[in-house]
Amino acid sequence: MKNKNKLKRCLDYITNNKDEIIKNYNDIQPSNKETVLLKYLGELKKKLKETYTINFCEHFIDEYGMKKNICSSIRQIYFPFNEGNNYKEIYTLIRNYFTYEILLQKKIKTLLLASTPLVFNWKIADCLDLSCIIVSALRTKNYEAYVVCGEAPFSICSKDDKKFTCEFTHKEYKEAQGKNINAIDISEKKKKYKSVLGIYKGWINEDTFKDDTTEYENDFYTHIWILIKKSLDVDKDIFIEVSSGREYTIDSCPYKSIFYLWNEKNIYININKVENIDILISEIKNKEYFIPAFFEEIKNKALIPIIESKPYVIRKDIFLLKYPQGRKTTFFKNCKKDEYIDFLQYDGLTEMHTHYSNKFYTSVESVCSFYKHRRDKKIKKIYLPNKFKTIEYYDESNHHLLKRFANRIGFYLHFSFYLTRHDGLTNYIEIKDYKLMEYFINRSDNVIYRSMNISRDVKTDYKFQTFDGNEYYVTKITLKYLNKNQANGIKKKVFLIPENKIVLVYYNNYNKISNIFQVYEKHIIYNPDIEKNEEVVLYKKNLIYKHFVNYGEPLEREPKYLINEERDVFEDIKNTYNNIICSIMKEREEIKKTEDDYQYSINNITNINEIIYHENNEIENFNKNIMKDSLNIYNFYKDYPWNDYTQVSMKNTFFSSKNKILETEFMRDEIKYDSLENKINKYNK
Repeated sequence: MKNKNKLKRCLDYITNNKDEIIKNYNDIQPSNKETVLLKYLGELKKKLKETYTINFCEHFIDEYGMKKNICSSIRQIYFPFNEGNNYKEIYTLIRNYFTYEILLQKKIKTLLLASTPLVFNWKIADCLDLSCIIVSALRTKNYEAYVVCGEAPFSICSKDDKKFTCEFTHKEYKEAQGKNINAIDISEKKKKYKSVLGIYKGWINEDTFKDDTTEYENDFYTHIWILIKKSLDVDKDIFIEVSSGREYTIDSCPYKSIFYLWNEKNIYININKVENIDILISEIKNKEYFIPAFFEEIKNKALIPIIESKPYVIRKDIFLLKYPQGRKTTFFKNCKKDEYIDFLQYDGLTEMHTHYSNKFYTSVESVCSFYKHRRDKKIKKIYLPNKFKTIEYYDESNHHLLKRFANRIGFYLHFSFYLTRHDGLTNYIEIKDYKLMEYFINRSDNVIYRSMNISRDVKTDYKFQTFDGNEYYVTKITLKYLNKNQANGIKKKVFLIPENKIVLVYYNNYNKISNIFQVYEKHIIYNPDIEKNEEVVLYKKNLIYKHFVNYGEPLEREPKYLINEERDVFEDIKNTYNNIICSIMKEREEIKKTEDDYQYSINNITNINEIIYHENNEIENFNKNIMKDSLNIYNFYKDYPWNDYTQVSMKNTFFSSKNKILETEFMRDEIKYDSLENKINKYNK
């Protein structure tokens, strides 16, 4: 078990590696330039203290007890795999890897900072370790990032997440998925049938978390966090709190003051005690607020901080666990957040937010679960217990192109599909024991809506069986058309099966059609030509049916096609239900029965312990990928110009670019770079 105290961990490291440390003692000793830099920073600190009230620590102590200037705490960190490509990925990956160690001190006199490989080996880091590592990775990607030392409230320094509410809400996620093209019509129909059927009337408790208490903190401690200036994909200046991973804008942050900030190029010391953080950050280059440690010295042809540390390559297998124990639980004021690595949970669960309606965690308001690598392509599930509602989201690569499935127990099933289905089906809604509805786009017959009313009591010729085995009779079939067919202008067809009537509703296109409604009746008449009873459709002028009246002559000259259309539509709706909806429901049942078995797709292998579930070909490909990654790291080490700082500086903007310095300071021949070879020669002499 690792020691929790950083000083104890450093002492244990020295005790356990005495022979190696003695053998490489010359490499541990600070270079001559390091000594000069430390001396200069010490003198600068004394001069500033004579004039200003500052709080500044010019050096840190490494694991060997050696002093180093704080600029050398920033080194290049290289990700040799396809992650860490933006600032959010960088700080999330690194922060999640470590167990956070709380640092509570009113005043920090000495900074203790172990080397980056050692901190990664310990998997334990405080705010200083995390800030330096994350800023190093950000600077490698050319972000303008700084490590900031200042004052923060106790809740921030102690990582008390219960002081904050969870930023995630399922409503925001729902909005991010895009609006349903039939959302308004579907919402109105659900409200209508909820009222008609009397579902959940008067006893649903719509709880939402309310916290009216306001907390003011007067207890502040020295803390270290990150500043990213506007650069690359960062559109404005932001702070990143390393303990929680939260982002704050500079005008609404919890921090009280800033003492100093630094990166590998310079140190900026605050000399103006202004508590308005917004003003301070905007005036970093203003000498009335911040004194740059190396500005005058560069002007006087002296020293600049040059980073001499070798780049650190993060191994790919380091982030396989993602979290120190492969899982992580965080309690917020209104939420419990559980996070897992890929393949740890048998159902593919990677993240779960349990939101509560009170601060005692006794009443669950919603449960939001995220999934990866499932065979059924489910990516998210939302459970709302107070509404008896479950919503599931699916990836576009699933077999039926199902996008969203919503189930409200005792009320409805709602299937939403991606717009790439060949049949144009976008939504399918089943109102329990009452109605089936379908919505379409881009159909050749211009149909945009079909529905079928069902009943157990009213018997008709059309019989229908649902997935759960219940049998119903169809009492009404409705079709709606897009206003594109100028020939007949039909807007809607309604087949009233028990009443033996068919209602046609027309678009009134520029008054070309005067009759908006027409009612046709179905009759069985004996046909002497075929000597059989025959079903026909008749139109009666001035017929009154409910609010429909046949005023004029019939618009359909041969309405007999309506009888065949009624049967065809019924069969088509029935086939859609059996082939699509029943197929989805059957797959869901099979997945639910086999949830104890392995559920992940064979193309998503990241953990070597899980390959026992896959075929030999997959194991071979996995081993090839590991060998390829190792070869890439070997080539990086082999080809990188470790001993030539001039070449490193010219090729990588992480280091101080020689040309840029010469252009800004007009010192073309004055700056010299120490190489490792010269340093070795000095030691040998």
